[in-house]
Formats: sequence, C-alpha cells, structure tokens
Amino acid sequence: MAKIITPRVKKVLKRKLNRKYEFQYLKFLKKPIEKNTILIESTHGRDFSGHVFYMAKQLQEQFSEMSIVVGIKNDKREELEKLFQKHNLHSLKIVDYLSKEYILALATAEYLVNDTTFWDFFNKRPEQTYINIWHGTPLKCLGKDMALDGFGNVQKNFLSADLFVLSNEYTKEKMVTGYNLENISSTKVVVGPSPRNSILFDVKRRQQMRSELNVDDKKVYLYMPTYRDTGTSTAVIEETLAYIDEQLTQNECLFVKLHPFDAEKLTMDLSEFKHIAEYPDGIETYEFLTAVDTLITDYSSIMYDFSCTDRQIILYTYDKEDYYKSRGLYEDVDEYPFAQVETKEELYQEMLYPKMQDINDLTLFKNRFVASDNVNGTKQLLDYVFKNKVNENIIEYSLRNEKENVVFFAGGLWDNGISRAFFNTLNSIDLSEKNYILYVKDRAVKKEHKYKLQELEIPYVLSAGIAQYNFIEGILTYLYLNKEWFGRSIGKKWIEKIIFKMYRRDFRRMFNGLEINQFIHYTGFERSLAAMLSALSGSNIKTSIFYHTDMFEEYEAKRNISMKTLKRTYELVDQLIIVNKELEVRLLENYPNLNNVIVLDNFLGYQEIRELSRESIFTSFLGVPLQYGYAEEIVNDVMGDFNKLKKNNIKAANKFLPTIRKHKLSTKGLFPYVEEHFEELNQGINMPFTGLIDHSSLVKINYNELGYLYGVSKLKLMDDLLNPEIKVFINIGRFDIQKGHDRLIDAFVEINKEYPNTRLVIVAPHGPLKKKTIQQVRNSGVKECITILGGMDNPYSLLRLADAFVFTSLYEGLGLVVFEALAVGTDVITVDIPATTEGIIRGSSIDNPAAVIVENSLEGIIDGWKNYLSDTPVLPPYDFDTQESESLSAWHKIVNEK
Repeated sequence: MAKIITPRVKKVLKRKLNRKYEFQYLKFLKKPIEKNTILIESTHGRDFSGHVFYMAKQLQEQFSEMSIVVGIKNDKREELEKLFQKHNLHSLKIVDYLSKEYILALATAEYLVNDTTFWDFFNKRPEQTYINIWHGTPLKCLGKDMALDGFGNVQKNFLSADLFVLSNEYTKEKMVTGYNLENISSTKVVVGPSPRNSILFDVKRRQQMRSELNVDDKKVYLYMPTYRDTGTSTAVIEETLAYIDEQLTQNECLFVKLHPFDAEKLTMDLSEFKHIAEYPDGIETYEFLTAVDTLITDYSSIMYDFSCTDRQIILYTYDKEDYYKSRGLYEDVDEYPFAQVETKEELYQEMLYPKMQDINDLTLFKNRFVASDNVNGTKQLLDYVFKNKVNENIIEYSLRNEKENVVFFAGGLWDNGISRAFFNTLNSIDLSEKNYILYVKDRAVKKEHKYKLQELEIPYVLSAGIAQYNFIEGILTYLYLNKEWFGRSIGKKWIEKIIFKMYRRDFRRMFNGLEINQFIHYTGFERSLAAMLSALSGSNIKTSIFYHTDMFEEYEAKRNISMKTLKRTYELVDQLIIVNKELEVRLLENYPNLNNVIVLDNFLGYQEIRELSRESIFTSFLGVPLQYGYAEEIVNDVMGDFNKLKKNNIKAANKFLPTIRKHKLSTKGLFPYVEEHFEELNQGINMPFTGLIDHSSLVKINYNELGYLYGVSKLKLMDDLLNPEIKVFINIGRFDIQKGHDRLIDAFVEINKEYPNTRLVIVAPHGPLKKKTIQQVRNSGVKECITILGGMDNPYSLLRLADAFVFTSLYEGLGLVVFEALAVGTDVITVDIPATTEGIIRGSSIDNPAAVIVENSLEGIIDGWKNYLSDTPVLPPYDFDTQESESLSAWHKIVNEK
C-alpha cells in the first residue's frame, strides 16, 4: 500500500478531498437538464454587477418563465440580497458559490451565463447553452499577448461557449487572436450592445440617482483607478485626495472607488474630508455612473463604457511610463480623445477648466468601442440570444473554417530528438491543408523553451486542471497506468470500461467545443494521453500514436513507461505511426497481430538546418550554459602574478580576481584563432538589426570584452574549433543511459592518448545522469580536452564546425541528430543501430554509405574512431530530397485517408 500511496498520490488525493464539489458535479452530470433554468454568475462568485446584473434584471422582466439562479460567495450574499431587494428582483434565486445547490445548477441548468470563466472542472453538456459575455474592452494585453501560458482555463471556457458576446470589433480581434480561437473554434462570436451600458443612456435614472445621492445641484466626480499587479500607489492617492479636497467647493463632490486591496492600504479616513466620499455601499457601479459628470481613471476599461455618455473623462496617469513597462498594453492612451494629466495640480486644473474635446476624435472613438450601445441594448441582446431575434446592432461571426482540426500532443517541447522531429514535421508539411493545432499541458513548457510557443506557426491550446474522476475511477486509473500487472488479464474488460468512460468524459472537459477530426500523440510516451486515445477508439475522431524508438529497449533500460498501456493503445488506435522500417520489424516480432501500422520516415528539415548552421559560432555561443569545462592551465598562465597575491589579501582576491581573470582573457595571442575571426561577432550581432535602426547605433563589441561574454572554457573551445590543427568531435543528446555517454567518454580517452590534438564536446541540456557524466569526465585523465555545454537554441553552427559527429547511443529510433550532422556537411561516425543504419543506407547506398558505421560496442567505437583519424574517408552526400518526398507522401496518407 505504501508503494501505491506515494507523496504525489497523497497530494492529488488531498486536492480532490478539498474540492468535494467536483465529486458532486460528476454525480449531478447524470441528472436530466432543467429546462428554462439559467445559472448566471460573475468573477467566480466574488461580485454580481455590470453585464450579469443587468442581464438578470432584464431576464426577470422579459422572461418570466425562466428560473434564474445566481451564484455568489457567502460573504457577499447579504450585500447582494439587499441589492436585489432594492431593485425588486424577487424571482432570482441566490445560492452560495460552490455549494451543493450551485453545483447542481452548473451541471443541469439549460443556460449558463458568465462574464469571466467557470472553474476548470466545468464540463459543458451538449444539451446546455453557454453564453460568455466578457466583462470589458481590453486595454491590457490578454492571453498569449500577455504570457505564453497560464491561460488554459480561460481559453477552455471560450472554446466551450456557444456564444462569446463582446462589445466591439476591437475586442473581438484581441480576444480571438490572444486565445488562439481563429479558424479552429466552433464558438459563435456576437458583437453587440453591452448590457451594463444601456443604463448610461437612461436620463430618468440619472436624475433619480443624483437625487438619491443628494447631489442634484453638484458637479459629481468619480475617481476609479485600475488595480496594478503590484498594487496602486496609496501614497499618491492619499496626497492627491488631500490636495483635491482643499480645492473643491460646496458645489462639487468627489467619490472614490478603489480596488479592495488598495482601499485596505489607505491610512486616511475618507469620511474626514469635506468634499470627498467613499463609494457608497449597495449601489451597482453602472447605476452609480449615471450620476457622474466627470470620470477620473487611468488605464481602466471603464473609460470605453463611460465615453457613450459624452461626459468628461480625465486620465490620471502619474505612473504611465512605469506602468507601460511592467504591463503590456494594446494601445497608447495618448492617442485617445481624453485629457491626460500626471500631477495633482494638473488634475485639479483639468477638473476646474476642462479642455474642449475634439468632437470628431470622440466620435471616431465611440464608433470604435461603443457603437452599438443604446438605452434598449440589454433587451436587444437578450432577444437575440434567447429568441433568435435579429437586430441591426448585433453581428454574429463564425470562427470555424471548413478545414479539419488535427491536434498534436508533443510533450514539453524539450531540446531532444522528438521535439526536433516534430518541428521538422511542421516545417515540411503544408500547414494550410488542415488546421494543425498543438495541445500543450499548461505551464509544462519550461522557461527556456517557451520561445518555441512564441515562434509556432500553428495555434496551440492549453490544458486546464487535472483529470476528473470519482473515487473508484481514480483508483482504477492510477493502478492501470502505473502497475504493469493491473488490468492485463483479470477483470480487463470491466476495468477498461470504467477507465475509458472516465477518459472520454474528461476528453470532453478538456476539448469541449473544439471539433477534433484527428488526434496525434506525437511523443508516444505519455501514458495518460495514450490511455485517452484508447478510450476514443471507435469514435468519430481518428487517433494516431507515434513510435519513435525501440520501446522494448526503453522499458528494459528504465522501466519508466507502461508497456501494457501502450500495447493496448497500439491495438486500438486507428494509426500506429512508426518512424522507420527497422522499428516496425522489431515491434511486429513482439506484437504480431497489429494491423494498423504505417511507416513514416521522420522529416529531416535539412534545408532549415543548413540555413541555421550558417550562424556565426560567436553568436550561437552567446548565453549557452557551460555544464563542464577545464582550462586551469590557461587561467594560471594569465593570472600567475595575481594568484600569488591571494595569500596576502584573500578578501581582495575573492572580490577582484574573477573580474581580473575575465579581463585578462582578452590578452592578445591567448586565443589566436578567435582573435583572427573576431569581426564575425560584430557582424553576427548587428546583422538582424541592419536596416531597422540607425547604423551609427549598431553594437560594437571590443575584443577585451570577450572574457565577460564567454568565459575561458567557451573561448578555448571556440579557438579549438577554428584551429585547423585540432580535431573536434561532437555528440548531442540528453544525459541518459540510452545516449551512451559513458562509452563515448571511455572511447575518447583512448583516442586522445594516441591523438592528443583531439577534443570532445558534448551538448546535453538535461537528463538524470548529468552529475554522473560530469564526474566521469573529471576522472577521465583527459578532462582538459572535454567540454560539456547545456541547451543551445541553435547547435547547428557548432555541429558544422566540428570535424565529425560521434553517435554512441545504445538504441534509437532514427537517431535524428545523425542526419542533422549530414545535412550541415559534418562527417558522422555511428554505431550500427538498425534503424539509423537503414536510414543512412536508404539515402546513399549499402556499398558506400554516407557515414562511418561501426560495431555497436565500446571496442567498435574505438576502432572505428581510430580508423577515421588514421585515414579520413571521403563520404558520399546523403540524398535528402528523395527522403523528404517519400515522407511527405506518407504524411498525406496519414492525415487524409479515412
């Protein structure tokens, strides 16, 4: 039992038990849909104002047959009850957010209305209609425009929605692109009136509101700043309010509405002011706005809404420069037709003597952001949504195009062969033929790899939450995925029936509203995704899983995969895609009854690789982490005199010697070949910016800065790469048993004894054997001749400069990096792995292969390496064009045949 209840399992169980409403939700999903019932909420129950308030109010008035349920957090309930009583909203049923009554409504209500999102466990049923009416016009960047991940649940809600209601075309553009909805989403986007803005046109309500506030004869100001992620400056707010209060007259009053977090930080009591008051309780924001003559804000979207009143707007942007630096914005408020001030004095002057607004500019602004708003806007929108009543103020857009949606899962986009093969595929296939989509587990892509999301030529969707299951489903699924014996024979059908049902339900939760025609598990390893594909067998979704490497060898070496789960997936998916013929032979020897196998030789992407290899080694080495390097003899030579001073002044030595060492590395003649090619650095840095900036401002690196840019080990390696007398050999691959770094290093020890002018560089970004491999190098006796680098954005310029690539893996699928080396013109010495050898021969010939092929053993590596150095062969070129053509033909079959 202890082996089953691991710390990770305990963490998941604790989370599940703390969210018992998820179990309730699963139970209630079995209940029938409640017709004419609407669940309506805002900001996860933290508030109930704006769009949803006015929609609820209009629903009661216009649709008396509807049962309306409002979700609100318990601590806000009393406040909401008073608001509803004030507005005679007696037919609206208030339930505590996440209570049993709320969960029942979420699971069974025919209509669901939200102005933000439902939580990630939400799984819209086909019989439900979900209307998401977004809460504002975005000035601040959203979705991938703000961050490349972290928005999975928001995106999931948009994809799940039947109607995505927005207030203007500008917002449509930002939301659709920011959340990757274009072409792929079945959601209908509705651009129409903002429900909360209709009251701003109600002249009668304005008079009533002013009377209720006892400000009939006063000029009313409202200060409503947006909340900063780091908090608004309460010092500036307090100083400004104290100053403004002294200036205002008896005929003026200023109300202040701050974010609750900012309000808590105030050290002053607003009730002590003569002309300033805190925003009154019990009044809905937009109802209050009817009484306002001048709105003072900054970067809040409320400026867009208030503009429809034609009344004064002042933007108090005292921190604009800092705010724009810390928070991405779509637009510059300088271009808006509102007065903008930066000091309290300027603010008061603008309040006292407002500048005349340019009518044409204001009209253009209103046409852009509030063109469809009017006093009847809420009614028009509800008639459209619930009665299908067409209105000229409302436009509906279909985002979905006619192409099929093909979804890939490609893991965390690590720097490994499978990721490179995936991106090679995207670079090789016709991306306009289908809607290709990448499914990514939210926040699973490490910081150093996120640029790959940014550079993607296809949209991506992010996961939201964890798999949804009841107690029995959770136990069975865990055992099925983690215990090879479980579900293999005894109770197999019963176990799979329960697990697969769970996965089908969770697939709907994850991809609700995203019409998927084909799902491709590209990595082929992730067991839960593999089980989900098994569950989808027989559905209208074509399922495919890739087979990149010898999974039997992988299992024997690491026991980190579930062969039982994968075997079942291989049996049930529509297509089992194997990346070369040799792997197919081994697989069918073990699983002879498979009849869904397709061989697709990996795309090699050779043209792009060749282009990337032309980058200067000076620029490709910038920022590359050094995992291991030894250059003490160089350091001792240049630091001899300074090192002698250590004993006399250790404190000064520790402080200054590292800087002196880096400075001394630019000594003339220390790295002669780097010095000879130094101008490549400036050319490489300036090339991308030439023509974009003034030529006089281009970067100019001085030679004496080299030590600070690279450090001694990388300078030494670059000098060796550029030295024709030195033979540099390279291996690229993660720190893993499979990659055979141990025998690579052992072999190099023997090579370096006989050929001292040889060097070895290993590029290994990550892996479980990192410490062990580095320690082996330290103990090798040739540590000064071996360098280990971390992940490189572009390893191909290094690969091009190396004399030969040495491939020592114990087993592989294709061994993609072998062919990348061939693409840049670097010789290859490779162990005889059937899949890789067959691929080499296919692009050259069996009698004259494009690489040196040696026996797959330590002795074979040493002998082949020595033979290469004693008599360097002239190897024929590899035929990449034929390879790519055949792969494209196979790919066309994979995505087009039913």
